[in-house]
Amino acid sequence: MGWAHPAVAMEEVLFLVRGFVDVLVLAGGRTSSGAAATWSADEVKKALRWALFFEGLAIFKDLHDSGQYEDSARELDAALLELTSSAEFPKGLAAVRSEMLSMARVLVMRHFLKAKTMSVENLGALLEAVVEMDIDGICASGAHNACHEYAESILNMMNLSCFAQTMNARDGGLPTSSGEPRAESTGHSRIIVKEFQKTLDSSSCACLAERGLKTLLNSVERNSLDDGSNKPCTPAVPK
Repeated sequence: MGWAHPAVAMEEVLFLVRGFVDVLVLAGGRTSSGAAATWSADEVKKALRWALFFEGLAIFKDLHDSGQYEDSARELDAALLELTSSAEFPKGLAAVRSEMLSMARVLVMRHFLKAKTMSVENLGALLEAVVEMDIDGICASGAHNACHEYAESILNMMNLSCFAQTMNARDGGLPTSSGEPRAESTGHSRIIVKEFQKTLDSSSCACLAERGLKTLLNSVERNSLDDGSNKPCTPAVPK
């Protein structure tokens, strides 16, 4: 039967995939010329927003959560196989398929955290972007003092002593407790902690987490988060 999704043509999806692949290449630490790529926090946010855009496309949910579009999913994956088999396509991304694109933020963060390409500068930019995006999400929900509580939750998640306790966490992220504020708004942070657990050995974790936490806490302090419980928190990124 072939492609039958009514909302978008497959050619449009493939065009978007090519743009997203460029983002993943840069996130992996190299420019198209092969030179080392250095990211700022703002550039990391752009990459994560690209990923959020992909995750937000109803098409990927439709293709895999509904039996209605099984033929379309197979058609798209066949087209992606042809695309990724090209000699010009980045070899490290040859496994990109429609189901993977539904977890685009995980893909982006995994590429940022590649051991061979990660630099302290890029790690700092990644952590700063993640915490600011999550804090902005909490503030947008109308929270009063959740920003301070969020900073504490980041410390707990990034604390090396917590890694062993959370190794059996479900794929959706770390276990949550009833006292943890706005858990749904800390999705970026949960993804990155989960990836830390899987990609870094203990010695690398100790070094990078220490430096990363300093960057994160400096970011929180710069944004002058309010201690009062009766005032809304200040967005991490001024509008």
